[in-house]
Amino acid sequence: MKLFVAGEDSPNPDNWSKWSEWSLIIAQTAEEASRLDGLNRPCVEVSMEKATVIVTMQEPAWGSDL
Repeated sequence: MKLFVAGEDSPNPDNWSKWSEWSLIIAQTAEEASRLDGLNRPCVEVSMEKATVIVTMQEPAWGSDL
């Protein structure tokens, strides 16, 4: 299995826009990743050769943050 990103055309996470909408998909091929994404966006394989943070999930607003 390999890691793919759908919705970006660069395999380098450093080049991904923080404003774009993309999906991380684990699949055997780019074609399978594209089929799983279902949105007809480009799918490229993300290199697993170097350590990197791909995404950090923000805590949802709650309480006095609303």
